Amino acid sequence: LSLDITVRNSASDKYRPKAETFPGWACVVAQREKQRRYPPAAGRRAHTVATEGWGRLGAEGEAVLLTLKAAADERDHRSGHVAPGRLARWRAFICTKSISVGQGYFLGIPV
Repeated sequence: LSLDITVRNSASDKYRPKAETFPGWACVVAQREKQRRYPPAAGRRAHTVATEGWGRLGAEGEAVLLTLKAAADERDHRSGHVAPGRLARWRAFICTKSISVGQGYFLGIPV
């Protein structure tokens, strides 16, 4: 599984004014840009995980999390181990990291 993870500032002029009325617009644009940059080749493709600087996760990022959760659940089932709340923990981790980057954007701190 190849991932390209990016955090975008939805308050940037690049995404406005559309981002003001379309929640997740910066993620949509980021995913499109990354998919053009890394087109599928030899039967493989990079999955684009885009988040906005205040924690919103893009659609493909959600799909990747669900795919990873399904694989982890299958592994747990085979081993008899149960790890409840995995998806919520992963989302919280991504959100926390995205917010840290978002605060950097807001405060003008290089990230």
